[in-house]
Amino acid sequence: MKILPIFLFIALLVSCSKEPNNEVGLLGENQRSLVATTFDAIIKMPTLPHERTRNRELAKMVDTLIASKEFALAEGQIQYLSNWRKQQKQVELATAYFKAGNISKALALVEQVEQLAVKVAGLKAAEPQLSDEELLFLEKYDDFRVDRIKVALSAYYLAMDDKVSSEEWSKNVLPTEQADFIKLKAMALVEEDYDAAIIINDRLATGETFEGKCAAIDGYVALYAYYYEDEAKRAELAEKILLYTKTLPIMYRIEWLHKMAVSAFTFNDIENADLFFTEANTLITTVNLGHRMYFPLKSSNIITAYNIGKEVSASEQAIDLRKEYDEVENSIFDIYRAELLVACAEAFMAVGHEDLLHTAYLDAIDQAGVNPNSRPRVEDLTVIVQSLIHNNVLLSDEIISNLVKLSDSVGEPW
Repeated sequence: MKILPIFLFIALLVSCSKEPNNEVGLLGENQRSLVATTFDAIIKMPTLPHERTRNRELAKMVDTLIASKEFALAEGQIQYLSNWRKQQKQVELATAYFKAGNISKALALVEQVEQLAVKVAGLKAAEPQLSDEELLFLEKYDDFRVDRIKVALSAYYLAMDDKVSSEEWSKNVLPTEQADFIKLKAMALVEEDYDAAIIINDRLATGETFEGKCAAIDGYVALYAYYYEDEAKRAELAEKILLYTKTLPIMYRIEWLHKMAVSAFTFNDIENADLFFTEANTLITTVNLGHRMYFPLKSSNIITAYNIGKEVSASEQAIDLRKEYDEVENSIFDIYRAELLVACAEAFMAVGHEDLLHTAYLDAIDQAGVNPNSRPRVEDLTVIVQSLIHNNVLLSDEIISNLVKLSDSVGEPW
C-alpha cells in the first residue's frame, strides 16, 4: 500500500509551503494519500491526444480539494492544468481564499488571471495583425473559454461585494456562459430582496438559453426553501417551477423535485414532501431510462427517501438497486459500470449499510480495471475517489490498496 504521496505530490507540498497558510484542510491522511494516488494517475495521461480529458479530470480533483478546504494542495495541482481551466480554478481558489480570510493569497491569484484576461482581450482586438504564435495562444482562450474565466472573475468580485468590477468582467460574455453568474447574483439577493431575485430569475427563465432556464429553476428552488413558511411566496414559486420545468430534461426535474421534497420535510410539511417525492419517483419508474441515467437517479431518489423519513423503504430499495445492477451488469458497457456501482454505494451510504457500501466501492474499483485502455480507468478512478471523499467514507485498507493498484496500472494503451 502506498502510504506516502508520490514524489510529484511532495513537490506540490513544498512549492505551496513557501508562503504561510493558516487554513486547516478537512481531509485526513488517507484521504490526502488517495488524492495523491489519483493525481499520479491523471498526470500520466499524455497531453496529445488527451489534453481535454487530462485537464477535466485534474479540475475535478481541484474542485474536491477546494471543497475540502485543502487550499495549498489545490494551488499546487492547478499548476498542472494546461488550458483555460487553470485560470478558472485559480479564480475559484482565490474566491475560497477570500472567504477564508486569506486576502493576500486571493489577490495574488486574481492578479495573475486578470493579466491573462486583459492580454486575451488585447489580442482579440488586434486579431488580423497577430503572429502565428499569438494566434495559437489566442486559440486556447477563444470564445467560451475566456468567458468562463471572466465569469469566475465576476463571481469573485461579487463575493467581495465589488459590484462594479463584477459587472465589468461579465460584459460581452456569451449568454450560455453568463447564466451561472446571473444565478449567483440572484442567489445573493435571496435573503434581502425577494422581488429583485424573482425579476432576475424570471429573465433567465424566459430567455433563450438552456443554461439560463436551468439557472432560473435553481434560483426558484432556493427561494422556495428560504421562504417556505410564507404561503403566498411558496405558492408563487411552485407555480413558476411547474410552468418552466415541463420541457426541461428529466434528470434536472427530478433533482429539483428532490430538493423541494426535502424543503417541505424540513418544515414538517409531510404532505407536500410526499407529493414531490412521489412525482420524482413516478418519473424514474415510468420513463424509459437507460442504465447510465436510471441508477444515479434511483440512488438519488433513495437518498431523498431516507432524508424525508422513509428510512425502512429507502433501506430496502438500496438493496434492491444493487440486485438490479447485478442482473443487468453484463449488458452495461464496461467503461460505465464503475460509476453505476458508485451510485449503488452512495445509496448504501445514505441508509447506513456499511458492509454493502464497502463491497460496492470495491466492485467499482474492480470494474474500473476491466477495460484495457487507461483513459476510462483514470476517469473511473476520479469518480470513485471523489465519491469516497465527498461522502467521507471510512477507508478500509483493502479500498486504499486496490485504488493504488488501479492507479499503478495506468499506462499504455490509452
